[in-house]
Amino acid sequence: MPYFGRIGKVTKLPPEPTPLESESKARILYVHLDGDADAVMVPRANVELIES
Repeated sequence: MPYFGRIGKVTKLPPEPTPLESESKARILYVHLDGDADAVMVPRANVELIES
């Protein structure tokens, strides 16, 4: 859980399932985390939407 509790903005939302490190496939998204320069890949099931 390296990104647990982090807040960021979604940059890409690919429609197709993507292979993960665990060799399973899941729908993912790319999110630019506050304070980081690069976007990271996160399974959509592990994301909570916060509206402002």
